[in-house]
Amino acid sequence: MPASFIPAALIRNKRWLVFFWMAILTLSAQGQGTLYSYQSGPWDNVDVWTTDPGGTTLTGSRIPGNGDAVVILPSRTVTLASDISSTGLSLAIQPGGVLDAGSFRFTNSLANMNGQGTFRLSSASFPSAASNTFVLNGGGTVEYYNSANFNLPSGQASYFNLKINCPGFTATQVSNLAIDGNLFVSAGTFRINDGTAARRSLVVNGNIEVSAGASMTVGTGNTTTTADPTATGNGGTAPFLDYYVAQSHKVEIFGDLTNNGTIRFTNQAFPVFNAFPADGIATVFFRGPVDKTLTCNGQTDFYNFVLDKGTDQTFTLSVNPADYNKFRLFGANVAGEFTGADPSNPNIRKALWIRNGTLKLNGRTIIPSLVEGASSGSGDFIIPGNGALVLGGPDVVVMGTIDDYAAVDMAYGVGGSGAIRGVTTGSTIVPSGISLFGKLQVDEGKLYVGELGRIVYYGSSAAAQFIINGGIIDIKQFQSVSGGGKTAYWQTGGKLVMRGRFQRSLLYSNLANMIASIGSSAQLNTDREEGPGTGSGTLNIDQDANIFHMEGGSIDIFDVTGSSGTQKAIEINSDPSNVSVTGGDINIYMTSGSSFSDIDYGIASKSPFYNLNITLSTGSRKA
Repeated sequence: MPASFIPAALIRNKRWLVFFWMAILTLSAQGQGTLYSYQSGPWDNVDVWTTDPGGTTLTGSRIPGNGDAVVILPSRTVTLASDISSTGLSLAIQPGGVLDAGSFRFTNSLANMNGQGTFRLSSASFPSAASNTFVLNGGGTVEYYNSANFNLPSGQASYFNLKINCPGFTATQVSNLAIDGNLFVSAGTFRINDGTAARRSLVVNGNIEVSAGASMTVGTGNTTTTADPTATGNGGTAPFLDYYVAQSHKVEIFGDLTNNGTIRFTNQAFPVFNAFPADGIATVFFRGPVDKTLTCNGQTDFYNFVLDKGTDQTFTLSVNPADYNKFRLFGANVAGEFTGADPSNPNIRKALWIRNGTLKLNGRTIIPSLVEGASSGSGDFIIPGNGALVLGGPDVVVMGTIDDYAAVDMAYGVGGSGAIRGVTTGSTIVPSGISLFGKLQVDEGKLYVGELGRIVYYGSSAAAQFIINGGIIDIKQFQSVSGGGKTAYWQTGGKLVMRGRFQRSLLYSNLANMIASIGSSAQLNTDREEGPGTGSGTLNIDQDANIFHMEGGSIDIFDVTGSSGTQKAIEINSDPSNVSVTGGDINIYMTSGSSFSDIDYGIASKSPFYNLNITLSTGSRKA
């Protein structure tokens, strides 16, 4: 109020002047106080509100108006019965408190929104606010419980906790979304994108939980720019290579993922290993320097799965499916890697990339194909120096490259057999096996590599670890390529079966029989086909610096790799100072076969053997 409007007498009388200003301030403060929820009930019920901060006495009751600060106290639920048009409201929802807007909305922007309680709404009208910490780290939970399909509001790009509770209906993410806390899909479907050709980003810094009967899916809109996985180049910054983020939705998860319902990050009915689909896919990046868990009690279908935890092998993602059909991997796997500045940690373009950290497979996990050969060359499945793959359970089955699509059908029940959908066989195909720069550890379960592959270790700078504590590994050859550096072969138990030129005849009558035939001598096909490492021993540990440690288990060698002269079944060149043998059996079975000649089996080793057993089934060959 201008001083010219104040009587001169009041100006000279200071006591009356103070009284005058207090009166003015009191009048202007009407409608600008703080109101607390006294009890649960409708917003427009005067008896719901009190000026008592503890909410225990009903005093100063009135309905919130312009400029008020409104506090929803714990254990109170306040509901909107109509749109709220008040201006300048500040809204605080304390932990345990609930504001249920239903289908109504705040028609004017809030001055402030904060708290750790729950804001519920059954519309897409999320309130705007000049300042909103409710949706930021440490904020509250936003719950959508709509009774029709709807799009999440594109103007709201972040939440702390987000809950979808829409039985029978779909909430669709149509813009990029960041969730600082947890994502709960309690009922209905959370869908990434719709039918439009667009790619979305979803970042969840906490956990994702999908309840029984609920689902998380991707829309059918095309995310790819090419159908050819090998044509994607090496653009982007790892781990966000163009191979992934320019061809699919990007989902980053820093916490646990627990699925009791259905999750599908692809719309495919079956894996196609040599082509991208045109109906929507997502790449899931499991990130963050902390141990986390993937629990698959319901169907959980991934397209691309990238592990990027920390900067080395320290942190672990443990995978725990309740059954073999609960964890499935659908992505293409024929594109080669790009070496880059660090040959031990190349950029990999596969359905599974263990970039940093340890992927530990538990429960009833089966991966029917990690990599498939192609005439243009696909490169191996690579476990980089910063990564580790651990088979940690008796029911875990991992297959490197396969010889028949029937293996996928047995694992996933999707139909098909033969050389289809990217599965390739034959001597003209570029071999695709497992290249080891980091750690491959089998505690239990089975690891199988088909006729076009082997396990190789590379590079003088690598310090790869091949550890067998249990289970069965069924491969053609274990071989050093280009040195091998300080690679460690470490066996305390289990069985390593090496077929050489012999082939594996897997049983495809059912899944149990297929798994049982891995490593079985009864299912060994002695019709020979030469493998890739014809100049090296079937067991080839190449360098002085390589460690050979054996204290239990067995190594079973059935054939050599070459076809003329004396070929080596065993070739261990480790310096004696890098050798420790205190147990275990090495079994050489000199077995007759066809297509290529029976030849002598050479043994060249700087290592002693604890038990060496040589069996000649037929013929006159010698070791």
